[in-house]
Amino acid sequence: MLPEDQQRTPEEIHEAVDQIIERRWYGRTTPEIRIRNGKTPEDQASIASAIDKMEAKYGRDDLQDPHNYTDHNWGYFHGIQSALMWVLGGDWGDGNT
Repeated sequence: MLPEDQQRTPEEIHEAVDQIIERRWYGRTTPEIRIRNGKTPEDQASIASAIDKMEAKYGRDDLQDPHNYTDHNWGYFHGIQSALMWVLGGDWGDGNT
């Protein structure tokens, strides 16, 4: 185990959880899904606004094209999220998807 002064703070862990959740959401929100899930013009505008916020926060170049991800990549990201959620007291395997 790492010495206490080298361990992540709860705030750092929460930030990492938020980031992986946001990045997974962005990656799963492909143009096809955006159209299918945005049943009304208001839905479309809400989805577009959320995407714009993500791109402004992380930079569009830093957000991966979801078509470049393999099933392995998606599983890896889910594992990261599950482990972080467990550290925060969630059930093991709680990827909050």
